[in-house]
This record gives sequence, C-alpha cells and structure tokens, in this order.
Amino acid sequence: MIERFNHGGEASRENIKYDFSVNLNPLGMPESVKAILAENQECFESYPDSSCLKLRQAIKESFNSDHNININIERIVCGNGASDLIYRICGAFDFKRALIAVPSFSEYERALKQNGCHIDYWYIGKTGENIDDRIAVDYKKKYTLNSQSQINDINFSDYDAVFLCSPMNPSGALLDREILFRLAAVCEKNNVMLIIDECFIEFVENINKNSMILYINDFSRLMVIRAFTKIFAMAGMRLGYAVFGSGVSAEAVSCFGPPWAVSGPAQLAGAAALKEKEYVRKTVSYVKEQRLYIMKELRKIFEEKSAHWKVFESCVNFILFRAPVKLGRLMEEAGVFLRDCSDYEGLCDEITEQGDIFRYFRMAVKSYKENEVMLDTLKRCVSWL
Repeated sequence: MIERFNHGGEASRENIKYDFSVNLNPLGMPESVKAILAENQECFESYPDSSCLKLRQAIKESFNSDHNININIERIVCGNGASDLIYRICGAFDFKRALIAVPSFSEYERALKQNGCHIDYWYIGKTGENIDDRIAVDYKKKYTLNSQSQINDINFSDYDAVFLCSPMNPSGALLDREILFRLAAVCEKNNVMLIIDECFIEFVENINKNSMILYINDFSRLMVIRAFTKIFAMAGMRLGYAVFGSGVSAEAVSCFGPPWAVSGPAQLAGAAALKEKEYVRKTVSYVKEQRLYIMKELRKIFEEKSAHWKVFESCVNFILFRAPVKLGRLMEEAGVFLRDCSDYEGLCDEITEQGDIFRYFRMAVKSYKENEVMLDTLKRCVSWL
C-alpha cells in the first residue's frame, strides 16, 4: 500500500463550497503574471532553459534590491515547486540520519524515507516555543525525554541534516532568527546540513529582520528553500527555488534528477512575479488585517468553552486552532473544509478527563467574504457541540 501524506487542497466531496485547507494568497495571481503568460504562448511549444538562467538572475537581482545582499547566481537552484527541491536535496546528499523539527511539513519525512534515511524528531512545540529551552530527543524512541535541553546539548554530530520550517507549518509561528543563527553555527561546526523552509516568509512583516537568507553567505552548510506557490498564488505552475551557502552543494542538487525540471511558462511567470513589489506589500497588509480579525472572532466563539479550545498565534496566511474532533466533520458537512492536522508529527489528538477528543485544525486566511462565511458556519457548528 502506498503511504499517503495529506496536504491542503485535497477536498474532493461535491458539497465542499469553501476549501479553507488551501493557504494561497487570497488576492490571487498577479495580473501581470497572467498577462505575460497570455502574451508568450509560444513558450508552451518550446523546451525550457534547463538552467533557468534568466529566472535565477531575476532572483539574484531581487535579493540585491530587496535585502541588499549579493548572492552568487551559481548558488541558486530552481525547481518544480519547493517539494521537488526537498526531494532533490535528499537524493543528492543521500542523508543517513536526519533530525526534523516538528510539527512541520510532511514532505521532509517522506523524501528522507524514500532515500532510506533514519529520522529523529525534534519536538520544538506547536509554535516553536521550546526551540531554545526544549525537551531533548530520545534517539531510540519516537518521544521526548523529561530533562530540559538547550540547542547546544543536542548531539548534532549524530546527524547529516536538520530540517525545519520558519514560519512554521501548520501553526504560522515565526522562529527567532537569532536562535536560527545559533543553530546554523552549531550545524556548521558539526558539518551538518541545515535546511530551512521559508515558503511562507513573504507573508511576514519586516522580512529583512526575519529571513535566514541574510546569513546565507556566512554558512556553507545552510540551505534556504522558498516558493512562488503561496505568495503569488501559483500552485498550478509548480515553481520554487533554493539558495545555498555553498556552490558545491548547489551544483550537486542542480545535477540531481531529470532535466527541464521547471517549465518555460513557470520561468516566465516567476521572473514577472518578482517585479510585483507593491502586490506583495498589499498582500502582507491585507492578510494581517484579515488574520487578526479571524483570530479575534475565533477567540470570541471559543471564550465560553474550556481551555482545550485554543487559537494559536500566527504571522502568516493561515491559523492553527484546537477544537473537538467533531467540529471538523460538522464544518465539512456544512460545506467548509478545514485542514485536519492529526497526521502532523507532534500534533496528536488530546483526550480530556471527560473523554472528549480534541484535534488540531488549520484554516486559511481568504477573502473577507469567504472569511465571513467560514466564521458564520463555524459559530453555528460550535453551538451544536
């Protein structure tokens, strides 16, 4: 049997009218991107540039103008979405033992398993609250020890790679960059690859103060992954890129896998999207406004319930909350689909003293109209519990 890893956007029932498991930019794909695709239809008939030279140059220039950082174009690798790059990284380096900071994106685990890698889990908390003063990983069992431990107390020399996500998926919490810097230094010292997934970082305010891209020239073992999927609502185009601290590492990943990983239309769309600075600024403002509104309304709905009902802080375009497992089914029956997070390592169901089962759900931040429908539906469903 094929092992299944669930993601958002997989609601298939006919009664689903609002899919809140999908966390794309609610403003949709930029009009300029749609226009350039319509104006260059001949690119659909030609083989794409296998090196993605123009797109990589555009990425380089974007980092230079937006972050005042100069990155050698040879250390930028484009792929068929962030997932493609994760698999290529795992395949190119053939990791034997890896540490995944959880809860996080399931494709790290899947890619590592496909390459026969042994995996340990680093339970950093639902919003990364334990990343600096945490419960240490038991290397032999899939749970945590009782003793407290700092980053420096974890034996990173046991690993070939460390994977983590900032902002976190599914909580939307942003990890402290200074802590990540310290983690990068420890990994560098122990010759461990540090792979940081920043696929939602563009939704964050003050990105220059929060992205590890700013340190990419300081650590040869650092890799930062980003995607056009979420911020530019280009899920169907399949486009992502990774920036490497080492040109040798970038070359290894670039050469691994089949040629023409990125289609011609995707390369055109990506280069055009990188010019949309005002669109990104508008997105960050709009998403923040709607996110804060939804979180406020959710807490109002939950305020008379027990402490098991909880809304977690987020800084991106989705929100994690905990509620009775029945709520997910009721919402789905009412036509609103949420992301069930029970398959995330570190987000297992919780059972109350009364025997009620509580589960973690993730909901996207969408348009005001869609958000209102979702909140009205959720309020009605909560009243039945």
